[in-house]
Amino acid sequence: YVVIGDRHSIRLYHPNPEKIGYPMQFTKPGALERGESYFITGKGSIGMAMRAKTPIFDNKGNVIGVGSIGYLVSKLDSWRLGFLLPRAGGCVLLR
Repeated sequence: YVVIGDRHSIRLYHPNPEKIGYPMQFTKPGALERGESYFITGKGSIGMAMRAKTPIFDNKGNVIGVGSIGYLVSKLDSWRLGFLLPRAGGCVLLR
């Protein structure tokens, strides 16, 4: 799933339209303001998920929003979780 927020982390897009207009959840406060991407596994607004969050920049390097992609853990078999989690984290680190 994909979630997009504005620079104040208010949801502009969410797979559940009822969540649009409400604040996004973060586990690493300040990371996006510092321009940092991060990867987490935990309970979000639609359930347990593996998620990556990254700032969205304008052409001057200012943070203007946030993008979040995730995959619900309930959709993964246990062997897939062990296989995908380290690789997905590596993708965020390579950013």
